[in-house]
Amino acid sequence: MDEKSSPSSASIIISSIIIAVCIFLTWMILSNWRSTARISEVPENLKKIYEGATIHADRALLKNKKSLELPWFPASTELTPSIRCCRNGKPAKCTPGGRDDLSYNPELWETDAWKDLKFLLDNPHLFRYQFENTSTDKMNSFSAKALWEPQCDGKSVTYSRSGVLRGNRVHSYPGIKKTSY
Repeated sequence: MDEKSSPSSASIIISSIIIAVCIFLTWMILSNWRSTARISEVPENLKKIYEGATIHADRALLKNKKSLELPWFPASTELTPSIRCCRNGKPAKCTPGGRDDLSYNPELWETDAWKDLKFLLDNPHLFRYQFENTSTDKMNSFSAKALWEPQCDGKSVTYSRSGVLRGNRVHSYPGIKKTSY
């Protein structure tokens, strides 16, 4: 082979570095995409719970506009499902009515509070959900929560969306809040 057609050591090293950087960037993009795909259920489900609480408050307001004693929002729920959505130390989907170790009874969504919110999950999901009626004597408020354990080590990440009744309307606190424990 003549010298003009064979690659130099420098060009081989530069090509190797470029390939390594491309592989690293692809890995980073795919890791971020997987993480985003995992939390994609949260905004829609928290929106449904929030809207259910808002409709419940609107109905209570229509029934009796004079009383501030009404339960404006449904009662608090337990964390549903009660099982952790983890398998072999990694997040895995819980299945309502399924037939494996991450299956649970879909009737857990049939409590009065979940029915009042018109919320249930009938497809596999990674998060567990809870509604908290945080009302006091002076303020009617609630928080809708989605909880998961990204490392399945007992440390959870909670996404929440809250609302408060002011006058005759439910007002949302801005956006979805993320809290790590």
